[in-house]
Amino acid sequence: MLITPTFESARELCEAGADMVAMEVTARGMRLGAIERLQRIRTELKVPVLADIATFDEAMKAAEAGADAVLSTMRGYTDDTAHIREFDRAFIEHLVRYSDVPVIAEGMIETPEQARAALDAGAFAVIVGSAITRPVTITQRFSRALENSDAATRTS
Repeated sequence: MLITPTFESARELCEAGADMVAMEVTARGMRLGAIERLQRIRTELKVPVLADIATFDEAMKAAEAGADAVLSTMRGYTDDTAHIREFDRAFIEHLVRYSDVPVIAEGMIETPEQARAALDAGAFAVIVGSAITRPVTITQRFSRALENSDAATRTS
């Protein structure tokens, strides 16, 4: 499932009061018309469009097409980036260096230190999701840390 998969879904968001629309502009999204949809949303609905991307090339194509910002939301969650399992500060720095639109760091930001690193890398803003909104994810993170700590304590 794509993020904002149709023009109609974008229109419904705006009718419900959204001031901007985020949409997936990954390779998969582009195969399914994301570039044209992005341009149509900006032209017809007259709202800023935030492009959720996974790669540098996707970010550049989204910005060229008129995205108002690029977000690293999909990095690590697409076939091309599935090998990435943690926040990638260098990726944010690279996007900031070459993007003509603001870069918003989102995805795999699990600690305040990573959020700070994203801002230090030049991100316009940081979005923290499951690290603070999903109790199961938070509990698993604590559990893993305590298991690792417990093992280290027992062997010393």
